Amino acid sequence: MGNVLRDWITAVKASIPPRTSHEGRVQHWVLGICNAGTCEHGQPGGIRFTMSAGDVLVIRPGVSQQWITKGGEDWQVVSCIFNPRPHWLPWLELPQVAPGFLRLRLSGRDWREARRYFERACSASSSGQEEAQDLTAHAVEGALLICMRALLKKVDDCDSRVRLALELQTADFSRALGMAELARRCGLSIPHLQRLYRAQIGSTPAAYLERMRHQRASQLLRLTDLPVKAVSRSVGFKDQQYFSSWFKRISGESPSTHRAKA
Repeated sequence: MGNVLRDWITAVKASIPPRTSHEGRVQHWVLGICNAGTCEHGQPGGIRFTMSAGDVLVIRPGVSQQWITKGGEDWQVVSCIFNPRPHWLPWLELPQVAPGFLRLRLSGRDWREARRYFERACSASSSGQEEAQDLTAHAVEGALLICMRALLKKVDDCDSRVRLALELQTADFSRALGMAELARRCGLSIPHLQRLYRAQIGSTPAAYLERMRHQRASQLLRLTDLPVKAVSRSVGFKDQQYFSSWFKRISGESPSTHRAKA
């Protein structure tokens, strides 16, 4: 694939009436922000979740999706569809709510600024200018950085025991702690630690660890020449074949394909 295909990007705005439904899949990454209304989203016959004002959603390439708009007002959404530039990939690792679906809720200043970047992406995409692709990509990059800022702030505001748990989980992926040991070292019961994670991180400890492992594996595949077996072991998998199937389940592509695209 050449650079033109790799850097392809477009952005669209839609206002979708209540009780509208859709099922399908997109072969590119999707990044969207909900500005108003409500939509039930997720996998056909699988995990479902709600998108409402302030939610940012990332859908991995090739993931089957099914949504239906709810409530009494239009679902207003801005969506960007693209092949990401390599340095974007870590920024797309939002908290996972279902396999292939990653979501972050923004509020206040973060939501206002992210909305402005999404609006700029739409304007640039439809401008017809020669540099429309670069202008659209610049706006999307700004929106992703706002999301990263919100995620970092979320961690900074966490209970000190949760921050300790996050540090312990990411200190050495090859020696990941079990839930019992993690809770013990943080001075909490397992149910209490899980409740704090859900309230403050927006996921379970297991889901957070999986997200961080995938992010690290993605970075190693893209930025180093380490064999896939070495990447597998560095993120805590002794079996390379199991690692490859795990990575494909989350990314929608094998480790070798992921590396080739970078």
